[in-house]
Amino acid sequence: MMSLSSAERLDALTVADRIQMPAPMKSMLERFRPWYESHNSVQDSVAQLTNPHGWKAAKDELNAVLPGGDVKAGYGVGMLYCMLSAAGIVHERYRSMGIGEDAFDATMGCFTRFVGEHHRWYGTWGFDRAFWTGRETSMLLFRIGTLEYEMIDGPSVTPDALTGRLPEAAGGLSISMHIPSDADLRVERCMESIQRARSFFGRYFPAYADAPYWCESWLLSSQLDGLLGRASHILAFQRLFDIVGAQQSEDYRVWVYDNNQAPAARLPERTSLQRSMKDHLVAGGRIDNGIGLLRESWPGAVR
Repeated sequence: MMSLSSAERLDALTVADRIQMPAPMKSMLERFRPWYESHNSVQDSVAQLTNPHGWKAAKDELNAVLPGGDVKAGYGVGMLYCMLSAAGIVHERYRSMGIGEDAFDATMGCFTRFVGEHHRWYGTWGFDRAFWTGRETSMLLFRIGTLEYEMIDGPSVTPDALTGRLPEAAGGLSISMHIPSDADLRVERCMESIQRARSFFGRYFPAYADAPYWCESWLLSSQLDGLLGRASHILAFQRLFDIVGAQQSEDYRVWVYDNNQAPAARLPERTSLQRSMKDHLVAGGRIDNGIGLLRESWPGAVR
């Protein structure tokens, strides 16, 4: 398939429309556009955001030249504009590989989700995930159904708990699973996503066709077993994995308590999960990240 010309390439605002960016942030992006179009010097760095081995350096280069944003009004808008521009560039790669538009929109929907989380946590429109989103713009990470999957090349970036547990035949390749904040954790939805992911990587990235899948998350914490009922979707999700280790972390504060860093006794109790977790923490307990290796077989699994 022929690549799009620069005139036909999706620009940042078109990508923002496709992923239903909230209107207040879309307006901020529109106001930033003249700055972007008058600074051709950033184009090479934006293009490098699509490079799996270069996006981190490119992000740092952009941070050094982008105008600062007020934390209360449009924090990170310039970086968001650059990231969406990079998404428009990598859209050509999706097309050339035959990857569907739905996969592009679902994956790049992370930007809308992250902007929404920023607004929910801080009460302002902003973007603070540039440390993460190069994975999406460089085609290392894809959303497939309810979950996300990141291609990992080499054991140096896998948790120590997985040392010696990944098959040698995989050649150091693995797939790290991520759980978006809006994921549907019903086990049937998760199993459907995993099956689709295996087909996706087998078709488009065959080197990863037989790669093992793993996950590090507070959702895999062994401490949750005593806090949740047996019918819990979270515990059902855990049963898809062999839990092989743990990492001390307070990631749960981000996802359960909307990034609330208050002492445990002052954490909110709006949901049953918040209440049971708070009681556990106040009593001196903790919630670590569990590290799990996806089981080779579970009801409905196909290899």
